[in-house]
Amino acid sequence: MNRFLDVLGRIPRPILSAFGAFVGWLAWTLGLRRRVALDNLRLAFPEKTEAERRAIARANYRHLGQMIPDFLRVPTLSPADLDALFVNEGWENLGVAQARGHGVIACTAHYGNFDLLAAAQTRRGTPITMISRAMGKNFFNDLIRAARQRSGVEDLVVQKGQTMRAAIRALKSGRVLGYVFDQNQPIRPVFPTFFGVPAATAATPAYLARVADRFNNNGAGVRGDLAATLRAVLLDAEARNPPADGTGKLQEPLLRLTSLWRAFDARAANGRYRLDYLGYVLGQAPFSSPSVFNFYKPDYAPPGEMRAAGLVAPELEIANESTVALTANVMAAYAFVLNSATVGLKPEDIFLDISVEIPLATDSNALVNRVADKLQGGALSSELRTETVAAIERIPASLAPGRVAEAIYSIVTSPEYAGLR
Repeated sequence: MNRFLDVLGRIPRPILSAFGAFVGWLAWTLGLRRRVALDNLRLAFPEKTEAERRAIARANYRHLGQMIPDFLRVPTLSPADLDALFVNEGWENLGVAQARGHGVIACTAHYGNFDLLAAAQTRRGTPITMISRAMGKNFFNDLIRAARQRSGVEDLVVQKGQTMRAAIRALKSGRVLGYVFDQNQPIRPVFPTFFGVPAATAATPAYLARVADRFNNNGAGVRGDLAATLRAVLLDAEARNPPADGTGKLQEPLLRLTSLWRAFDARAANGRYRLDYLGYVLGQAPFSSPSVFNFYKPDYAPPGEMRAAGLVAPELEIANESTVALTANVMAAYAFVLNSATVGLKPEDIFLDISVEIPLATDSNALVNRVADKLQGGALSSELRTETVAAIERIPASLAPGRVAEAIYSIVTSPEYAGLR
């Protein structure tokens, strides 16, 4: 690979640029990710005609092809050559951040020739560590990796349990951590709106900085207060603010049930968790998934408003009149019958422990707060809270188990409980 990079460095840039443009044209002609590009352009430029959007896409493919040789030539370029490629604005801000001695996280996206930027800044004396996903084994990816390494860019491949440690080591050693934040993030994402569509991405460096600041100083001058750090992680506005409309996901019926069990420490006297006819009642059962992709297709979009809005709701593929009604019936059975206040339960009956809620039954608001804390982490809309209090107060105060059951049932059958946001 190094020999190949040396050869590229000797070829005049106009020739490489023309070849790159040809490669980009070829990729467009072969249809490589062309549909994705056009779909994104429709979101970005709804006012343009399809012909105009296709012209933009073709030009973008050519430009992308021209950018690749520029990046691959970086290891052979002199500082003067690099300066001719870039106009640096606000460089002094990076120096101020580095002078603080806590490391710097540089936030960017897959915009322009970002690989060229990292390589060029490293060769200018600002060492960059890039967090990246594992790339497949092929000639092109090997060439990219070789060019990064030869330029001095550290390629930090995401690995479970190791990425954060490696990132901290890079920051402590004085390197700038390159944070490319426009990748889809399936695990605990945040949902900014991008061209009017919710986009799943990771937490921002500002969020990480606020958590780090709390670790360094808990507000009373104490460093390393883990309780304060955990509060900063969980209670930060970026972690708690609900995402925009159209985001989130529906909980599967079985997860809704197990969440109820977990919240109220459900158990059976014989120590077993047995629930017959799961597949019939909830549409899900162990070892009964019709494919390796779970009980539903990941791109399922129900007909109607959701599909028209370009949204997907995979879990709704197993929702029908029968499973919706039966799931609500199961929730009712646990709330009103299978609870610790019921006499005569069988050893195999799984029941909810509502002993803590019984003393609160005469205070509707306190009862709703307690149940909402267990089921929703306290997050309950004012409308649902009002309706739940009204439902409780229709039951005489002397019937404490019934009041608790009504509070539980009102919440677990609500859309707010069914959805994860």
